[in-house]
Amino acid sequence: DVQGERLAYRTANGLFVRALSSGAVRQIEGSSAGLPSFRGRGATIAFSPGGDAIAYTTLTGGRVFFDPTLTITPENFPVFTDLTEGVFLDFSWSPGGTFLAGAIDGGIWWIYRRDGTTLALASVITAASGIVWVSDTAVVFAPLDGGLRLMRLDQANAQSPVLDDTVVYALPTLTANDALAFFG
Repeated sequence: DVQGERLAYRTANGLFVRALSSGAVRQIEGSSAGLPSFRGRGATIAFSPGGDAIAYTTLTGGRVFFDPTLTITPENFPVFTDLTEGVFLDFSWSPGGTFLAGAIDGGIWWIYRRDGTTLALASVITAASGIVWVSDTAVVFAPLDGGLRLMRLDQANAQSPVLDDTVVYALPTLTANDALAFFG
């Protein structure tokens, strides 16, 4: 997680979270969590910035585990939400945890707004070769047909060009100094 205290991992037996300081392990889900059939295509497990939710790919879609207590004790009553828009390859939380973006094949990104332990579809980016969160409510994406675009989810998904579409860009990211970097 972002606090550096817990590690989420998968085995053939399921999805687990380990507390690094105590060594305590909590099984989140059994073998139904599945092992991704692909490698190197995205983040198949993503902690929310607050550490109270974990999004992870499954063999049939995606799932989000919510645990508002932030502990790894078996007495907690977690909530699960299934994401069924496709088989997810990558998950990315916005910096404040307000949004979760999930990618499926074809560069399609489903963006959900989080409200407690529920997720509601907020937007869909239909064809992009990567996204990067530039704030908790704004994302930059690289459309497959060229350019870079900024989408503001807090302004009715308003989009504006960052770079024009005369060049095809890919894999936007932020550097350690918050500069936007990409391939073109």
